[in-house]
Amino acid sequence: MLNKLLNKKLVEKAYVVSLVVFVLSSIMMSYFVYSNTMDTTVLRFARYAALGIAIFKILGIDCWTYSRRRAVISIVTLVILMISGFVSGNRILLWTAIMIIAFYRVDFSSVLKNLFVWEIMLVIIIILLSVIGIVPDRVFPRDGQVVRHSLGFKYSTYLPLLFLGLATIHLYLRRSRIGLIECVVILFASFIIYELTDTRLEPALVVCLTLSIYLYNRFGNDTFKKYIFKISLIVVPFAIVVSLLSVTFFDSESDFWKKINSFTSNRIGLSSKVMNEYGITFFGNDISWVGLSNIYEGEGSYSEYNAVDNAYLRILVQFGAVAMMLFVLSQSVMIAFARERGDYRLQLILIMFVIFSILNPHTYELAFCPFLIMLGDLNKCRDEIEGK
Repeated sequence: MLNKLLNKKLVEKAYVVSLVVFVLSSIMMSYFVYSNTMDTTVLRFARYAALGIAIFKILGIDCWTYSRRRAVISIVTLVILMISGFVSGNRILLWTAIMIIAFYRVDFSSVLKNLFVWEIMLVIIIILLSVIGIVPDRVFPRDGQVVRHSLGFKYSTYLPLLFLGLATIHLYLRRSRIGLIECVVILFASFIIYELTDTRLEPALVVCLTLSIYLYNRFGNDTFKKYIFKISLIVVPFAIVVSLLSVTFFDSESDFWKKINSFTSNRIGLSSKVMNEYGITFFGNDISWVGLSNIYEGEGSYSEYNAVDNAYLRILVQFGAVAMMLFVLSQSVMIAFARERGDYRLQLILIMFVIFSILNPHTYELAFCPFLIMLGDLNKCRDEIEGK
């Protein structure tokens, strides 16, 4: 058989490289300041090559050792996301699922380290290019006064998003070894990013998560663990209920909802508008999104603005109810895994991403939530956690 002829270690290394290429090319094609105007042929080829390596690993090596349960889950997931991708015209969930399924018997820490190193290098290069003027630093005013810098990205929120993902990787890899100086550096970086981009949520989450893990390392008693455990039990149902109820009962004429909508920076009102326009289907809708970066580039007007800053609702309306159930199940499985292993730091990180999903639509993307990759082989991750 082909799987007996191939060098498995070499294929696994090729997969890690392909995952890094997939993530970096996705960032450049979707979030770099020139992503809508530059020639993306090379980047598209790189991303398809990365997917090809992942598929080759699955079919050439992995599938021969699958249990029946794993084979069924993989096939059903891919079929659902293929249909959803065809209906919605967007295949990011399908591609992400392929990269996740290919993460089988691969070292989790090695994957995170490689993603961290290459992603932070790309981010630093883009920032430096914007500082010296080679690529534009778009400036977005808020309320006519505050200046929000994009620092080489399409919009001012993308750098904080990437910073959040990188910070969580570092905190996870360092675990109990995270020191005070590291925490101070992360907190200082959070402050600088907030000052430059005027993006509050992501730096605030980094600060909260950093302090929580540091305090857990210093004073992680049974009471602390008990609260983390209890929150992990209810956080996913809570996030789903809040997301669905907010758009179901939203009333633009109500003073109560006006205050709530204002507090969430009009997220609920915009989500409700899109949900009412497209409705809920099993496999999604083909939607042309018009965000602030599109308006800045002249590709839409404020009257067409239709962003949905909620991952659950974004998946629900664009990719369908079935895909959203898969996403919810994925989050639940990861948190249950961390809870089962007694890994309270991982629980804190995953709880943060679930809460973040209520207020951001990008937590199903590996560039921003790299911990999704662990779904590909929880047994391997379990062995690594138990070995630490």
